[in-house]
Amino acid sequence: MRGAGPKNTGHAPSAAGPAGDVSALWTFETGDWVASSPAVADGTVYVGSADGNVYALDAAGGGDRWSFETDGEVISSPAVADGTVYVGSYDGTVYALDATDGAERWSFTTIDWVESSPTVSADAVYVGSDDGTVYALDAADGDERWTFETGDRVVSSPAVADATVYVGSNDGTVYALDAAGGDERWTFEADGAVSSSPAVVDGTVYVGSTDTSVYALDAVAGGERWSFETGGAVTSSPAIADGTVYVGSDDGTVYALDAADGDERWTFETGDRVVSSPAVAANTVYVGSNDETVYALDAGGGDERWTFDTDGWVVSSPAVANGTVYVGSNDGTVYALISTDADGG
Repeated sequence: MRGAGPKNTGHAPSAAGPAGDVSALWTFETGDWVASSPAVADGTVYVGSADGNVYALDAAGGGDRWSFETDGEVISSPAVADGTVYVGSYDGTVYALDATDGAERWSFTTIDWVESSPTVSADAVYVGSDDGTVYALDAADGDERWTFETGDRVVSSPAVADATVYVGSNDGTVYALDAAGGDERWTFEADGAVSSSPAVVDGTVYVGSTDTSVYALDAVAGGERWSFETGGAVTSSPAIADGTVYVGSDDGTVYALDAADGDERWTFETGDRVVSSPAVAANTVYVGSNDETVYALDAGGGDERWTFDTDGWVVSSPAVANGTVYVGSNDGTVYALISTDADGG
């Protein structure tokens, strides 16, 4: 799922992606822009498109295995668990689809767009809606378990750790909710919208805000441990690996921060806003930029390892599996990128 698991850390420690020059193993054209972030499971890439479809693509060759049409743009990123694909749509619905053939298993309707990406933990699906509500649904049949109302849109995707759901709202608040019943455990007030998705590592919640800050919060009590001010809004979601927080900003910069105290370790300048959320695998940070480029950076020092140019903003967050980086672009294309050596180039 988006963020490499329920804690949304963005770190795939067992995965390895290309570290040298890359080429496209394959591309797949959808009918509109692709802001959804791919999920890779059992040799299949699952991704949404603004053309209203959810696609299942062969991870090795890019062939269309199946597609499922909704009644709205699919910006939400799929989550795959136990043979089921969970995803939201601008038609206000959360869908559960059979991962093998795309057949609808169940659907649940909210009263506004579902931009938030579902998070599956144990036997529940947690997701936000632009109706300002966080929903907990039964993963098997879609029955509503509980709801929690915030003061604005919930674009942020929930993180789940230690029986707690952490999620941001555009009302400027980070919420910690009891995963079983939805009761509020604590809240933290930022000075801007929180559309960034929280990540939880070692008792700390990391999240960005449009107030230009990245926050580290105590996961149990919600107190601020540190904050770091960037030069622009932070809608990118942090990735955390090996004691470092990696995150993008609207100032066009990727930041690497010390997870313990927020000190800046390095920065890398792209040519435009970084809305894409980083993915970290094998000491490499993969991230997109609105300068229409996918970047691979050395996790330790921030040096550029390679770049790949698309023809549109790269808002989608990369997924790394089997030596391949899968990512969408606002040019309407899903890309599978591999080392030129692996491609024989």
